[in-house]
Amino acid sequence: MFRSLKWKLQRLFRGYSEADTWQPCSFTVEKLQPVIKAYATYEAEKGHSLPNEFAQDPSSWLVIIKDIEYAFDWLYADEFGEPFHSDNTDAIKAHYDRVDRGCENFGKYFRHMWN
Repeated sequence: MFRSLKWKLQRLFRGYSEADTWQPCSFTVEKLQPVIKAYATYEAEKGHSLPNEFAQDPSSWLVIIKDIEYAFDWLYADEFGEPFHSDNTDAIKAHYDRVDRGCENFGKYFRHMWN
């Protein structure tokens, strides 16, 4: 109980606790998933940011954003909700390939995600 209170106070005063440093992926996904979801919705509706390489085909930028959103949604579900399950090995592979692609695109286009 003492540690739980200590971690809550650390989060309150510095934004993270020492418990969050044990698994930074979980902490990052928890903080960014709602932001990524809102960003994807905003881009679909208003579409302000666009890397130069998508100037000729802006719809492909939305595909990238949707892959990033998919990755964060499933990473969040895997950590805090219902993990992905399937008996179909092709579906499992396709799912994790898309999650990996979304994570790679997040890293690649992180600086282009602005409004």
